[in-house]
Amino acid sequence: MSMSRRLLPLFLLVLLSVGCAGVEGPVRAYEGPPRAEAEVATLSAPSALEVLSVDGRKLKLPYGGDDGYSIQLLPGAHRIRAEYREFWGDATNSTRVVSDVAVFDLNVSAGQRLRLDYPVPQSLLEAERFVEDPRIWVEDRSSGARIEPVDIVPRGSAVTVGGPVADGPEYPAVGSTRGSDAATAAEDELLRRDALERLKFWWKLAPAEARGAFRQWLAEQE
Repeated sequence: MSMSRRLLPLFLLVLLSVGCAGVEGPVRAYEGPPRAEAEVATLSAPSALEVLSVDGRKLKLPYGGDDGYSIQLLPGAHRIRAEYREFWGDATNSTRVVSDVAVFDLNVSAGQRLRLDYPVPQSLLEAERFVEDPRIWVEDRSSGARIEPVDIVPRGSAVTVGGPVADGPEYPAVGSTRGSDAATAAEDELLRRDALERLKFWWKLAPAEARGAFRQWLAEQE
């Protein structure tokens, strides 16, 4: 059996559990009709850095890929919350590593281009060390100036093997039982987010043939 035939069913299984969790193209962190690029600031980010919220509002981010994603912001002041999260391992055994949350206060202008960045870990050991002291910054692409976070918010357990991780203060604590509607909803949300992370992980592992087959399958569903 070819690699694409082995990986494609796994893509489909995870996709079904995620539903429509991702979007395509730049994410608009504002309401109303699309604006021209010259009217907004653009914040790009690698797939391993997840922007959790802009001005307290959660975003629906694109599916992870090697090229990352971008977010469009209206000129003015914004608070950005982001974290590092990535799977390390192979097709049979993987470990998810998640950092504390970096909080940024940005004052952006129309046409400005920014980049959320970090020193990329080269191994699981480096990733585990990184989350103990996450170094995430925003860089102005024109001047090269760095904007450091105003705060690092602890998120609890940083490393898990084969299971979901609690997502810090945005979700209620999940107890050992499903006795309340709030706990059930929170647990379901954590499982959905874990499925999305695994989909990103499989996408990175897949060869071009498998990615092409998966894109074709997606197109057939529309």
